[in-house]
Amino acid sequence: MPAHLRPEVARLFRALQEGDVEGLEELLASDRKLFTERDEVGRSLSLVAVYTGQIALAWDLIRRGAPEDLHEAAALGDLPRIRELLSKATVPTETYAPDGWTPLHLAAFFGSAEACESLLDHGADISAVSRNPLANQPLHAAVAGGQAPVVRLLLSRHADVVSHRCQGGLTPLHLAAELGETEVVGLLLEAGAEVGVPNDLGQTPVDMARRSGHEDLVRVMLRHGARDLLVSRAHRVPG
Repeated sequence: MPAHLRPEVARLFRALQEGDVEGLEELLASDRKLFTERDEVGRSLSLVAVYTGQIALAWDLIRRGAPEDLHEAAALGDLPRIRELLSKATVPTETYAPDGWTPLHLAAFFGSAEACESLLDHGADISAVSRNPLANQPLHAAVAGGQAPVVRLLLSRHADVVSHRCQGGLTPLHLAAELGETEVVGLLLEAGAEVGVPNDLGQTPVDMARRSGHEDLVRVMLRHGARDLLVSRAHRVPG
């Protein structure tokens, strides 16, 4: 993994991240070897394009020679490529991308239920923890991406809604409550998510929903047995 990028490679990834397609094309036209370069973390052009929301560009870069390994294919939901790669015994599902994500994390976050299903059917670990500061599982990734169909799939495969906490002590329900994901909150509650679990700052999912202005979700969670700590604190007797 390169610690420092050559100037032209640094310009290449800067143009990509800034959406400077003209500058990107100028650099690529000057040297076709640039298609296979990686950034300072070790990510490919096509994966960075997906990360920056330039999906059509990611497909175009792959067509023209940028790498599409299992991580890129998972992020793009490229089912034929995923199946092709998984048919090779030398391609494990638990490879970690340079930035710490498994293919299942990427497919979950970017919303490809079919890709997730294929990866799970080939032995992907539904409880794999990302090797980066977020330390989350694929279910957290799906929730963070607002991907209700993927959340539903992962829950049907017995993803953990209770015990694993990602960075900050967050459960999937904390994330869904903060983001205002009504359908996802409902799915998690049906699967047994605990409404009263505090994060590392002592905030419950109710607290996070209220802080983000999602009073509808506050009411939903209160109906599922959450304590309204705001009310409790307001009525606390000093002394």
